[in-house]
Formats: sequence, C-alpha cells, structure tokens
Amino acid sequence: MISRSAILFVGGLVLGLSVDARAETIEQLAIACYQGTLATDKAALSKGLKSCTKVTTAKDVDREVLAKIYNNRCWIRLELGDDGSQAARDCAIAIRFDKSLAAAHVNHGRAQFRLGDVNSAQRDFNKAIKLDPGQPDAWNNRGTLYLEGGALQRALDDFDKAIEIDSEYAAAYNHRGAVYEAVGAYDKAMAEFNMALRLKPNYPEAMVNRGLIHLRKGRYQAAVRELTRAIRNRKFYGLAFLFRGFANEALGKTRPARTDYLRAHSAGTTSDWLADRLTK
Repeated sequence: MISRSAILFVGGLVLGLSVDARAETIEQLAIACYQGTLATDKAALSKGLKSCTKVTTAKDVDREVLAKIYNNRCWIRLELGDDGSQAARDCAIAIRFDKSLAAAHVNHGRAQFRLGDVNSAQRDFNKAIKLDPGQPDAWNNRGTLYLEGGALQRALDDFDKAIEIDSEYAAAYNHRGAVYEAVGAYDKAMAEFNMALRLKPNYPEAMVNRGLIHLRKGRYQAAVRELTRAIRNRKFYGLAFLFRGFANEALGKTRPARTDYLRAHSAGTTSDWLADRLTK
C-alpha cells in the first residue's frame, strides 16, 4: 500500500514560530524531517526519523506543525517496515492535533491496513476523501484495499480517480494494471505497468508486475530479465525471487529455480506452493 502523503512546510510564519535562532533550528529539523520522507535508503529514512523526533520533544511548537511532524514520522516508520503499530500511534497523535489533516488519515489507514484492520483502514481513507477529494493518495490507497479484497470494479474506479487528479501518479497506474492482470487483460495491464515505469523508472513493483505478465504469456526469458532488474533495484524482494523461480523452473533451470525459491523464503515470502517446492 503506497502513499506520498508527507507534508512540507518551511518558513518561520508557517511554523508558527518567530524567526530567531531557536526557530531556525526547529525549522531546519522540520525540513530534515520532511526530507526523510523523500529518502529511499534506510540510513536516510532513519536520519529523517530522528529529526522528526527532535521536533516532537521541543517546547512550544505549534499544534498544526506537530500534526505535520507526527504525520511525517508515521510515513517514515511505514517506509522503514514498521508493522503498523508505532506508525498508527504517530498518525493518531497527528489527527488529535489536527483532525482536518487528510494526509494523516491516509497514513493512519495504511498503518491500520498493515495491522490487518481493513474496516478501520477503509474508514480512514473515506475520511481523507471527504476532507480533501483532490487528494490522490486517498483514492489510490482505498483502491488498493478494494483490490486486495477482490472488489475489482471499485478498485478500478478509485485508481481512475487518482489518475484523473494526478496524471503522473506512477503507483496508481501500477495498481490499475494489477486490476487488468487480475481479469486476464494482460495487454492492457502491460500498458499500465509500462506507463508506471516511464513515470518512475526505478520502480521494482512495476518491474515485478511486468515480469508476471511475461510469465502469464509464457515469455520466460523475458520474465527472468525483468525480475532480475527488479531484484537489482530491491535486494531482498521476495516476490521477485519467487516469480523468477517460476520462470527458471519453466526453462528447465532447476538449480537457479531452487536458489530463487530459497531466497524468496529468506525474504519472508510464504505460500503453500513455495513450501511444496522447497520440500522437493
């Protein structure tokens, strides 16, 4: 489940602080907190998390600023792989400080989804859409929830809306492609994944989905190439190893296939099919 709902705010007036030496320090930390939400590696994300935390412990920080800081820390926690519990607490605090902050409802929904509370996640996404119908993250994440639940038309409608709002939203194209893949419209799905990768070239989820389409159409060598590319972009990507194992097995490459299955298992990927392959 994907979100870009992090919030940037700069300038002493926006922070609700006078522009003195102390305010400048808080402002720098607030900007560093936001910059952490743009990071793609663990070290930079962790640095951003620390900056967010320093702002939360400062005195006399405006409530609206704290709402944004807690929202950004929630977002970073999710990117660092939090199980949803700490992230949900941060977003709940953000909402307590500013109930109208749509981004916090989006990220709280993401955390609740990760915790397995689908109903609460849907309420959060619905609330975010009510607060800000022009917020594409809310539509995209609610669509993902529908997709996971098999409500494909509802999912498609939400992804369409996210793209209508932001025509360069790579994740929404990727997810819309997943809907088409689920109904067997493989050419339409591939077009969506291609668009996602044009917008975001280093996008391993879209690479894996393209690899899956190659698998579905029996193009096993192409699948191996695409899935290898995904693995280069995300070292411990269990699903990419699993699908590459399928492709290698179809090509008669039993040893590379088993290696891929073992790597998928080590990365935390689980399935009855994988368990069966590993026992052979």
